[in-house]
Amino acid sequence: MPLRRPGRRVRRLLAAAGTAVATIVVLLPQPAHADFSPARYLTPDGVDSRSPRVAINARGDVLVAWWYYDGADYRTRASFRPGDGSAPRTVVISPVGYDSYPNDVALTEDGVGYVVMESAESFSSPAIVARTVTATALGPLRTVAPASASTNHGHVELDATGKARLLWTQSGDDQIATRTMTKTSVLGTTVAVTPVTNLHLDSFASPIPHATAANGQTVVAWRIHHNGELSIQARMIRPDGSLGPIRTMSPATGPAREANVCIDADGDAVVTWEQWDEAAGNYRVFAGTLSKASVRGTPVLVSATSELDIDEANVVTDGSGGGVVVYETFVSVNRLRARRFRADGTLGTAFWLTPTTYNASFPFLATTGPGQYTVVWTSNPDGIRIQGRSFTLDGALGRLQSLSPYKRIVAAHTAAGAPGRAVAAWVVEPPESSYRVQIATSP
Repeated sequence: MPLRRPGRRVRRLLAAAGTAVATIVVLLPQPAHADFSPARYLTPDGVDSRSPRVAINARGDVLVAWWYYDGADYRTRASFRPGDGSAPRTVVISPVGYDSYPNDVALTEDGVGYVVMESAESFSSPAIVARTVTATALGPLRTVAPASASTNHGHVELDATGKARLLWTQSGDDQIATRTMTKTSVLGTTVAVTPVTNLHLDSFASPIPHATAANGQTVVAWRIHHNGELSIQARMIRPDGSLGPIRTMSPATGPAREANVCIDADGDAVVTWEQWDEAAGNYRVFAGTLSKASVRGTPVLVSATSELDIDEANVVTDGSGGGVVVYETFVSVNRLRARRFRADGTLGTAFWLTPTTYNASFPFLATTGPGQYTVVWTSNPDGIRIQGRSFTLDGALGRLQSLSPYKRIVAAHTAAGAPGRAVAAWVVEPPESSYRVQIATSP
């Protein structure tokens, strides 16, 4: 499942306040939000630790990776926490003498974790490297793309067999490339997903919207100058690694930004984006289908024309070739709104997910079962918190839950697993002397 990153407007607001937030995605089984455990520290005081990346599988194994400073270099550390309650295993997985930062993680159903990192010698361009980690073993460090390719932004998705689809940017962020990696650390052939051209990356944390189906079909989207406009394009990577044609998803009616994607079990995808409406002086949320055969559907306006300051549009599959879209809009405060976009282009009734009394930002989504979803966001009812709730396609809401205690949250990031399994991780600047990673699990 792809990870959802914040858009530019909210990032700017939080940066001005001295706070930057990354990603949240949670998977829960019921319309009523299951309780998370009390938050606990994963890293010690006195060692700055940042940018946690997490994954969880159906049996409850949890993989967390983060970077820290060892006094000479920035290193990546991973913690594998078995679902059977046995002792966690925490290891440094990056090489000595290199600055390494985790970009993304994934975890197979049989407990093989993948960690994708940017790794560089001081003052040099990073390479994209990857490594497997389990409860008992650490795989060899593999160079996915060399520093000479001018690489950045590694990502990983898994198919049902546990094979990884790796994605990254290269040629100075002007090209997206991909290759596979097996659980035994065998790398496939590198394939260029886009030509070398002037890509416009919307988010430093996640410039490549992507999603992979169980059969290995992957959809990738990006933003580019096309026919005089900033447009959203998308492409299918078939299970055999061959490429479908490039499709321009957004119409030439104004600049587009902030693409997101989802894909169902059959390999049919939905692409969402935000597009400028000159007459209204505002961005609107649009959605369009892209079939497994690369047939593009007609773009549909998802947000209401009266809604202002649209941002942070996210989408997850509805399981039937459509999607469930959640986005942020301003109505006295920043609020989150949800709406179903069906495969035939029709829309469900929009409904609110957050209260009217305080700001809510950074919505991130996961499918929790047929017609069931969970959204998690950052809010400020009494200081910055991470909150979440479940909901159904017809708008029935589960209870609102605060996942984090009040502290200054610097970054948050979660991943989804099987029904009944969820984990959230974030970074706080507590009264102690360093930035520390906290986690909470459910159940």
